[in-house]
Amino acid sequence: PSDSQSSSASVSPSPSPSASPSVPPKKKIDKNCSGKGTIQIEDIANDEDKWKWVIKMDDETSSNKFLKEEMKNNVGPIIDDLINKVLDEMKEFLPVKETVGSAETITESKPVKTDSRIITVSSPRPIRRKTFHQKILFNTSPTQLYHLFMDQNKVRSFAGDNSFVSCNRGEKFSYYSGLITGLLIDTEPHKKIVFQWRCSSWPSSDLSNVTLLFDLTEEENVEKTTVTVTQTDIPEVHYEDACIMWESHFWKKYNTLFGWEYQLLVL
Repeated sequence: PSDSQSSSASVSPSPSPSASPSVPPKKKIDKNCSGKGTIQIEDIANDEDKWKWVIKMDDETSSNKFLKEEMKNNVGPIIDDLINKVLDEMKEFLPVKETVGSAETITESKPVKTDSRIITVSSPRPIRRKTFHQKILFNTSPTQLYHLFMDQNKVRSFAGDNSFVSCNRGEKFSYYSGLITGLLIDTEPHKKIVFQWRCSSWPSSDLSNVTLLFDLTEEENVEKTTVTVTQTDIPEVHYEDACIMWESHFWKKYNTLFGWEYQLLVL
């Protein structure tokens, strides 16, 4: 255009630096709206106690959608507290678990699959037990034989200096440096002795009971004694050794040291 021609273009004013951007108006929340739904709790019994819960609304709309957030903020801590209480109660009734190695957890009598292997743990079989019964005829008096079990000096004469015994009920005894140990349960001088008895090769929980009876027998005016031995609750795996021990550690020793002849009687 020529220099004499004027321009009619208009320029819109720039927005003021201090002017705020437009903000859409807040949507008005209807405080009286309602909704129906469920709270689902997942993985409540996992080993790490990392459960999660989800709020689901059956009739969710744009108007009542805010209720889920309100529930999460206000009811969430209450739900977590209730879950913790339930878990504590569950732990009291859960069976005790046993750990095999570092990674295998098993419960009694139930197969568990771990790393493609099946491990079955069953209850231990009951220990079979037997009773030993024997009668022996000795050419000596009941008093002599009785004291060889109850007099500490006489016991040490054949069972070693570390042996000890007491005449008091409930007191401990030890023969052959602890090879045979137990308690004195009952005694009737020169007639009867009852021991709680175990051998060192047995498990510590295995205990047997020994009853010794000393009966006077006279043959041709010669004083003799019939000794009756009854030993109960012998673990079957140790039965043969227990039978042999009576003759090797007692009857033969008496014969060798004191010259008393003996005879095993047929029951």
